[in-house]
Amino acid sequence: MPPDTGAPLDAGSAADAVTMADSGMPVCPMAGAGVEAPAAPVVVCSQPNLTQSLFEADVTFLGWDSGLVGCLAALTQSFSHLAPAARVLRVRTAAGAEQSFGLILPGLSPAIQVGDTIHLLYEPEPGGFSPTYSRFELRNAAGLLLYIGLGGRPDRIKTGGDIHLGLGKQLCATVDCGPWGQYELAVSIQGVTASLPPHTSARVGDYLVVVGASEQQTAGSSTCADWFVSRTEIGIAP
Repeated sequence: MPPDTGAPLDAGSAADAVTMADSGMPVCPMAGAGVEAPAAPVVVCSQPNLTQSLFEADVTFLGWDSGLVGCLAALTQSFSHLAPAARVLRVRTAAGAEQSFGLILPGLSPAIQVGDTIHLLYEPEPGGFSPTYSRFELRNAAGLLLYIGLGGRPDRIKTGGDIHLGLGKQLCATVDCGPWGQYELAVSIQGVTASLPPHTSARVGDYLVVVGASEQQTAGSSTCADWFVSRTEIGIAP
């Protein structure tokens, strides 16, 4: 996947923040050498590795492991700032098969206990030279326990019927191999709506919403082969 070329809104100096693009918008700050992007909600891996495009089952929750072990170990060793938010979810299916998922969950703590029966859905859609899309959901009889969405355009990310995502207002503009910008992410949960800038969190109704990247290219042309900017990252939990 092409690298995430955006940057958190608070990156860079004060002078960067007031620099204006030709469009009259602030210039999106670029991550400098050695600057680590903040942890963002995402499903990193599964173990055993899932080869099918959909995993959906009622499972028993076996517990959380540290992100320093399992399929997250290599990532957290290379990027130690992710370790506090890295957790390995372990479950067992009705057939007795154990499955784990490596998650980055900054600020999100699903309310589940060892032995709980939960409904787990994971639907990855690898992108190659286009955005990768995926959704990960945990639910029980009371409703949503955890949602992690990844994709390009937010309105194309799959969600349950109680969550709706959309592109909010543009916050800044810049040109790399082509023009792109950062945007607010419009989030509606059970009829309550809010717009969040990238790399922020807020309560939307009864849920905590954590937004990672929210950036899109603003024109189809580019000067680099296979270049694109289109990435949305979001996590939701009560």
